[in-house]
Amino acid sequence: MQFVFLKEKLGYTQQEIADKKGVMRQQITRFENMSNSPTIFFLVKYAYALGTEIDVVLKGVELIGNGIQVIYGP
Repeated sequence: MQFVFLKEKLGYTQQEIADKKGVMRQQITRFENMSNSPTIFFLVKYAYALGTEIDVVLKGVELIGNGIQVIYGP
């Protein structure tokens, strides 16, 4: 899953993300395990907690000024 890879690549723990989002760690766990479908609001807050955009969290794609896409993930 892209968001788990990105979180680990940036060196964050589930607890750190939960603290930044103001939610319980279990909510992050359910999201990462896909046992809970996240809302778009949740995804935006998750991306913000990682310091990135929602496209990077969902697809691993980041648009750079000249239109080049950088793919993150395995």
